[in-house]
Amino acid sequence: MVFGGLRTVLVEVAWRWVAYDEVAARLAWASGDRGRAVALFHQAIDRAEAQSIRYELARALLDASRVIPEKADEYGRRGQQLLDELGAVVPEAERTLPSACGQKQG
Repeated sequence: MVFGGLRTVLVEVAWRWVAYDEVAARLAWASGDRGRAVALFHQAIDRAEAQSIRYELARALLDASRVIPEKADEYGRRGQQLLDELGAVVPEAERTLPSACGQKQG
């Protein structure tokens, strides 16, 4: 029983780190720091994959697809596929991250 509780806590901590990376990446992108945004999205993707947090992985992939043009098709496709497998969606209000098109690259 103790180990089950510990596992639950560890999963919660892992999820929070992924969520933190996603929020920090969105903030960096909104602030015009594309380099930091890209690094944080990659970190979120890596952490979500390592912990098998599929919904957060899908979200990170979809957001990253809007910021990293060279990965847009791959990340967008993978993210949507994961959502479809889970029978989930990202709320429309959270799909407001502007795409890299027309954004200053830096």
